[in-house]
Amino acid sequence: MLTNLPSTWCWQTEAFKEYPDHLTARNSVKKFGNKAFDIVLSIDVLSHVEHPWILALDIAATVRVGGLLYARELSSEGFQESQPDYWRFTNEALRIVYHQASGLVYEDGGFAGQLALIPDNAAKSNPQLTYDNIFQFALAIFKKRNHGSNLPVRWSQQDS
Repeated sequence: MLTNLPSTWCWQTEAFKEYPDHLTARNSVKKFGNKAFDIVLSIDVLSHVEHPWILALDIAATVRVGGLLYARELSSEGFQESQPDYWRFTNEALRIVYHQASGLVYEDGGFAGQLALIPDNAAKSNPQLTYDNIFQFALAIFKKRNHGSNLPVRWSQQDS
């Protein structure tokens, strides 16, 4: 998971308690090296970096071929004064940024592509939509796409 939140916050979130700290990065993917993942969650990250199109390319590189990038960004939320806050993205803008940066494809109506998006106002309209639920939903989509595989998020070597 890539987030703008401190890792200590992530480990207070039930869905992430079983995963080691090295599976989370804050506003950077450099610590992952050439590793690739089945599922990558990018939550409110691009809004907080000066050059989001560069980070989008780096994020996309951490998605294993056939994997899933699950992205959410701030859109209509108020600015956050406690940290750098540069951009706002609609879901259409995210599709463009990730596609132009890396060729990732999003297909409406079923998450058949590699990019799945969370509506920025989903949490407001559905208070039950927590980070735990987002992670579980992303994992369920991945399992369905991979014929019910119960494999957890795992390391895999990226094709060179």
